[in-house]
Amino acid sequence: MIEITKLKRETLAEKAAEELAEIIQRRGMMPGDVLPSQGDLADQFGVSRTVIREAIQALVGRGLVEVVNGKGAVIRPLHNEALSAFFQHSLLAKQPAILELMEVRRGLEVQSAMLAAQRRADAQLTEMQALVREMGACLNEAERYAELDLKLHLAIARASHNTMLLHMIESIRESAKIAIQVGLLRQTNDRDRQRIQTEHALLVEAIGQHNALAAQHAMEKHFDDAMMALAKPVTEATGI
Repeated sequence: MIEITKLKRETLAEKAAEELAEIIQRRGMMPGDVLPSQGDLADQFGVSRTVIREAIQALVGRGLVEVVNGKGAVIRPLHNEALSAFFQHSLLAKQPAILELMEVRRGLEVQSAMLAAQRRADAQLTEMQALVREMGACLNEAERYAELDLKLHLAIARASHNTMLLHMIESIRESAKIAIQVGLLRQTNDRDRQRIQTEHALLVEAIGQHNALAAQHAMEKHFDDAMMALAKPVTEATGI
């Protein structure tokens, strides 16, 4: 006997929510733009205000809009809370998840470095160079170094001038900090720590020279070394 799943009939509120989402897209509405009042929307859709209220709450749940006192439903800015929560929750699986996270980061950050080399502004390069210098002064402070490492990678992402890429990298920020700290704690000598610092310096140098290929190779090597270190047993690890 074939098992048949019962079909779900959409409610009016669900249909209204889908239509509202399409209207937002078609009209090219931007963060801060205000939707028509619930009364106007109810009249346009030919439904009750209760249906519209439920539809708006559905869009709030998706993160598309927020309800602001005195304004009504307002288009939300881009945000990464859902992705960030997903990555942090995934790390509860421990070691395998950390390596998977590094694989995800590698693809994003290699692209980020290449675009930054092509598009970075002088002020952004100055910020990266300052971060590298500060990192060099705290090679033996794992927590502080991890914080600066994240700041550097976010500075590179901002220099890519790709908003979606920046939001994706930001969404991994807290989870990435865990991975960085795990790697740093595995470092056994000054040579390993200096190697990591040199990789960061070469990366920023390539970005400064507008050399996208060199930036790509520098970021790839940085992540490949880190992933190899994380894949080793603790007793064999040489650092991230």
